[in-house]
Amino acid sequence: MVAFVKKVDLEIPDNRITEALTKVGLDVVNVTRLNRKEGNIPTSTIKITSKDVNNRNTFIHTGLQVDSMHFNAEAASQNKKSVQCYICHQYNHVAKYCKTKQQICAKCCDNHRIEQCTTANDAIKCNNCKGKHLPTANDCPNVLEQEKRMLNLINQYSSTSSAATTTLLLHDSNEFPSLPNMYQRQQGLLHNDILDELINLLTSKMEKIIEETTKRLFKSLQQKIKKIEETISSVETLINDDATSSSSFSDNDEDVQIVNAKDKKKPKQQPPNQRNKLINQPLHLLQQQRNQQQPLHLLKQQQNQQQPRMQHQYYHLSQQMIVLKNQHLNQRQKQELLKEFDHSTVHSNRR
Repeated sequence: MVAFVKKVDLEIPDNRITEALTKVGLDVVNVTRLNRKEGNIPTSTIKITSKDVNNRNTFIHTGLQVDSMHFNAEAASQNKKSVQCYICHQYNHVAKYCKTKQQICAKCCDNHRIEQCTTANDAIKCNNCKGKHLPTANDCPNVLEQEKRMLNLINQYSSTSSAATTTLLLHDSNEFPSLPNMYQRQQGLLHNDILDELINLLTSKMEKIIEETTKRLFKSLQQKIKKIEETISSVETLINDDATSSSSFSDNDEDVQIVNAKDKKKPKQQPPNQRNKLINQPLHLLQQQRNQQQPLHLLKQQQNQQQPRMQHQYYHLSQQMIVLKNQHLNQRQKQELLKEFDHSTVHSNRR
């Protein structure tokens, strides 16, 4: 790829320019100073041929730097227009090698020269795209397509078969970032060490907190489970005691009814002869009769003795129910305990 540098002093030789370009990393193929046609006099314009497009573009961007002198560079303008035949108005061949034997008019596309055409200007017809313009017009779609094709060919043949060498810009901060000084490095290392220590401390503290919290939760759960088991066992014992006492009370009621029935059958006053018979009876028979007459009195006495104990048991059971309500029991256990409490209350009211 070709680039030009203008207004270069004549005292600067070509080899010095080549050394300056290779020193900054540019791959240059040839450096030539242009001469005038008349008298072969050297000019101040330098033609520089680069190896590929990337080197050419980098050279245009940076320019030529020779010692303390700087010169701007510009790319060579490429001829984008393809060859067009003036007989058939097609591309990529000339009239000498055209296979069309008859001349085609550029205005009306008939077989005559354009000088002989009598077609008006508003009736012009392109032989290539059939548009209302001449075949050589710059806005013809075929002309634009041929220019695009020529640019692709130029870019294709300007690059070599090997991989293009990408040259880095000397003043590009992205390619050549400034190195941090010693103080900034030390500050960065210090910040990294502090962050690592803080992360380690926080991690160890979080692990300890999680471990202690887990232990406390397990301990409290075990205590609650133990209390629940004790409460359930106490409630079961109370229910069993109530069942046994109710069975004993029912037996005593039957005995009382039997005794009362016997007393009703007996006469209120005994004749003297029967009284004498009772006196003459043995002692163990009298004691047996006396025991049969006393069950009602003993039953009342037992009830009076058991009443404070039952009241104490009911009070203790109600206190346990309040404690269970305050604790975190599930709904099913609460319902079962409440049912047992209601059952025992109804049973006591019946008594």
